[in-house]
Amino acid sequence: MLGKCLVLLGILSLSIPVTRAQSTDNTFYASRNQVRYLLPEKSAAVFFSYPANTSDRSQQDYEYLCGNSSSPAILLLFQEKITWQGKTFQEVLFVPGNSPWNVYWTGPILSAQVWKNKTGVDVILELQEFPLLLEDLFRNQQIRQYLFTSLPPILTTQPGVESYEAALGALRNRLNLPSIYSKPMEQVFQMIEQTPVEEYDKVARLAKIYRNYYPELKSDPTLTAAENMSSALQFADVKPQWVNRPYAMSPLLKIMDKVREKKSPETLTQLQAAGQQSSKVITELMSVLSPGQSESSLKALLALMCSKQTQHYSSPILITGERMLYPAHAEVNPAPLVSGDLVRVEIACKSGSMLGDITRTLPVSGQYSAAQKSLLTLVLKAQDAGLKALKPGTPLTDVHQIMKQTLVKGLKENGIISSDSEADKYIMHALLSYGGQSKSDPGTWQSVQAGTVIRLQPALYIFPQSPCPKEWWGLSVVVSDLAIVTSTEANYLEVSTPKLPSEIEAKMALSSPWEDCLK
Repeated sequence: MLGKCLVLLGILSLSIPVTRAQSTDNTFYASRNQVRYLLPEKSAAVFFSYPANTSDRSQQDYEYLCGNSSSPAILLLFQEKITWQGKTFQEVLFVPGNSPWNVYWTGPILSAQVWKNKTGVDVILELQEFPLLLEDLFRNQQIRQYLFTSLPPILTTQPGVESYEAALGALRNRLNLPSIYSKPMEQVFQMIEQTPVEEYDKVARLAKIYRNYYPELKSDPTLTAAENMSSALQFADVKPQWVNRPYAMSPLLKIMDKVREKKSPETLTQLQAAGQQSSKVITELMSVLSPGQSESSLKALLALMCSKQTQHYSSPILITGERMLYPAHAEVNPAPLVSGDLVRVEIACKSGSMLGDITRTLPVSGQYSAAQKSLLTLVLKAQDAGLKALKPGTPLTDVHQIMKQTLVKGLKENGIISSDSEADKYIMHALLSYGGQSKSDPGTWQSVQAGTVIRLQPALYIFPQSPCPKEWWGLSVVVSDLAIVTSTEANYLEVSTPKLPSEIEAKMALSSPWEDCLK
């Protein structure tokens, strides 16, 4: 039944360098232990090594608990020890089987021992056993609840689903699982569909899924099951603001937010290495940038520079002209770079599973104009104010407000605004976020604690025709650096990257051997 699925598993399986057991430093095992400790009674957490959809973060959570993986795998963590087929364990990893079809497509498959060495998980089973274990544990009541981070909070786009079958179909469609998981998960859906329970119980069970994501959603006993389901779906369409995110997440998402928020010494070492790599790339680019170059050639050069530093990195971002006025990353501009313009460059090299991203706004000509320099100086002042405020016990929202007030004060001093209420025209997004595996890592968004890595990312965007002097029109300045919080204060993770206008201009005046690549 799983033959086709296993062929796809074989196609997607990639060779992975075999290293000594990473569990020897207890990094991954300690993180998994944290998750198990926070799990609800008689529950199991499920993590996919490949994302279930484009907005999914299950893969990041998997990497945080098991390390990088280029092969499909499913990790299960149990709140307490379970017994299955004569084995007693508290964690299990499901991996592709070493079938002839898989070997035909990809060559030898990683052995169970190699998986153990890579992840530190002792019990390794084949993927086709995943639905069997789920079903057995649920039926013998060893497990009452399975928790997913890959299950999207809004499971359907159609409010008013009136039957279990329709809701289940919406759930299956929204999961949008890759083909490598489709067969095992299809068996799980069939198991649910074949469970002999009344229609109301089925709908109530599915509605409970929604309530796992939205605990404040209560069932109204005066409504029918279908009406309760409809109200659940409608409620799920309400998206909270970023400061309230933790209150609208599933139990597992909240758990992973807490686990991933505070970095271990090992992950901090990875972040420092990644930051140094990113710094070398963005610093070297400063000596290459000049008018007449194209975005596409510079992005290709940046990719080459990153590959010289590390095997893994996030795609370099380079944006020029008016497209810098939009926080979202725009398409490549085919026009050559123009003297007098600014360029926003974002570099994120990867060490282990950590991203050491850095953002700078550079002058194409090598010299900032007076207005550009003033705006950059203001943004750097706001960043330093945020760093000074980052102390254990300080609410993150307070740090954000301190940075924002610094920007507001500077906008007033430069004559760009006359009142605080005008500032939101030019401050378009949050000025800080968590750092780690992504450019916006998960966290609890509560008070700052030691061991947390925060991305300080102040930015200003001034559109043409804005109600301010023309000298500011069309300017956009973004700076981003990672900061690590200690027991008493915060420090930048990487300090060698030129940041001040004078430092950047001095670096851009130098030549670089990389210039030959653009000729």
